[in-house]
Amino acid sequence: VEKASIQLLAYDKVDVAAGASETVTLEVPGAPYPITVEAEPGRIRIAHSGCPNQDCVHTGWADQVGDQIICLPNRLVISLSGAEAQTDFDAVTG
Repeated sequence: VEKASIQLLAYDKVDVAAGASETVTLEVPGAPYPITVEAEPGRIRIAHSGCPNQDCVHTGWADQVGDQIICLPNRLVISLSGAEAQTDFDAVTG
């Protein structure tokens, strides 16, 4: 991911560009359930959440521009944004 960044509840923006050198762990303030976001060079995930269904944790790593991780109980959306759009396709239907 080139020049991608993340917006967390309008509180923090985290640079996860492939050239970044360290892992960043964030506790999200104001979330109804405890939630931990982990970002490392080129990717981001929700490492832990106290929400009931854990869909956000099971989503795993987001690493492509346009990827999203959503935690509805915490009202949290993580979106990867950047200059390059995803051009790899798993399947094309008509």
